[in-house]
Amino acid sequence: MKKGPYIEVSLEKKILATVAGRDITVGDIDNVIASYSPEEQAKMQNETVRAKILEQLIATRLFAMEAREKGLDKTKSKAELKKERERARKIKDGIN
Repeated sequence: MKKGPYIEVSLEKKILATVAGRDITVGDIDNVIASYSPEEQAKMQNETVRAKILEQLIATRLFAMEAREKGLDKTKSKAELKKERERARKIKDGIN
């Protein structure tokens, strides 16, 4: 089993990786493959493609974790957005 600060990789119990405490399973890879057409699915039934999908799922989870740590997952209220638009408008008007 390989371990890093956020990743543990295990081939037991159909769990292929754990990223920041969340498992990535064989089922997750199967779901990605199932989102393609039957013709494309047939081409994706090899270990090389499955490994690439696993890499992408890990990368996606790591990016999501980083975004949460930076607060990028927070949505702004309508009032906050309105204030930002008003500030931008005032800056624009001050330039013109």
